Amino acid sequence: MKRALIVILIVFSVFTVGCKSTIGEDTAKDNDNQVADSSIIENQDEKDKTENTFKEAEDKAKENEKQDEAEAPVSKYSISDYIGINANEKYNYSGENSEYAEYFRYVEYIEGDKFQIRTNNGATETVMVLEGTDNELKIVFRRGVCDYRENFLKKPSNESEVLLKAPIKKGTEWKLSDGAKRYISSIDTVVSTSIGEFQCVEVTTENVSGQKDLKYYAPNIGLVKEVNDTENMKVISTLSSIEKDVRFNQVIRFYSPDENAEYMKYEDVTISFATNDITRLTLQNRFEEYGMLKGNVEINSLYLNDDGMVYLDVTKNFVPEMANGTAGEYFAIYDLVNTIGRYYGVNNVYMTLDGGNYESGHIVKYKGESFAVDLSRVQ
Repeated sequence: MKRALIVILIVFSVFTVGCKSTIGEDTAKDNDNQVADSSIIENQDEKDKTENTFKEAEDKAKENEKQDEAEAPVSKYSISDYIGINANEKYNYSGENSEYAEYFRYVEYIEGDKFQIRTNNGATETVMVLEGTDNELKIVFRRGVCDYRENFLKKPSNESEVLLKAPIKKGTEWKLSDGAKRYISSIDTVVSTSIGEFQCVEVTTENVSGQKDLKYYAPNIGLVKEVNDTENMKVISTLSSIEKDVRFNQVIRFYSPDENAEYMKYEDVTISFATNDITRLTLQNRFEEYGMLKGNVEINSLYLNDDGMVYLDVTKNFVPEMANGTAGEYFAIYDLVNTIGRYYGVNNVYMTLDGGNYESGHIVKYKGESFAVDLSRVQ
């Protein structure tokens, strides 16, 4: 009995010691876990504090930037001062890193707050109509590959691209139709050119991919310089000269019959246009010099229509004055049709007499019927 009691006591002692040991280990582990958890929490708190500090600094920087922009000085010049468009002036630009960076601009028409400008880079002639108001300068019409001269000031707008916007101060920003943003990045950047230094407004255009193009406008001059990022290269155009009291010259091929009225010959004639000259009247005067119009025959209207035909309306006395027999009438018509069609780059000319259909003793054209350019008898 005593031996059994001793065994029981030994077993109980071992069990008690073992339990104490296990409890101690578990307590130590719990303490370690608590320390680890506390460390994680402290680290997370530090991270959160750091992130909050950075965010607060970032927010503060943005706020300061907005405040700086709000307090940025405003240019003493207005939008109209930066247009710099005057009658009979030609602006020449030198180019870098592209053969097409060199070009010239000429003011074709001015009426009220609208201006029509022709740009020629040696390969393509483009016409733009600009509109300048107290609030903005923008392109309201554009026609590319336009070798002929026509007044587009009253044409319906086909574009609305803001070039410069008020207030003229750093930070003024606006969106373009393609998603790009355009903003005034400086109002006092000095641009050096071969004709002097100009203090300019710098306008940055940043597209959706981050590419930036720059334009510089000077008061009473207009566009002085532009820098375009393209294919990892900066294409630069810089104002190199301003020609005053000049004319815009075009070479137009005039067609006329030979002395025996057997075939048609041609001559390339240089025509000079001043700002606001009416194209049809200028051509009419030269046609009279070359005998293509005579006897007080006048051109009532002349324009390229949206259907791809040139519309030419002349006075009714064209037939009795010009249509001398079948051959005479042919040459009288095709002197005009070939000359005008080729000038506008079209194949058909819709010719009418005082608004009515063309009709003579030899030829009758019904409404909508045109004369096709015919160079088959040209030698």
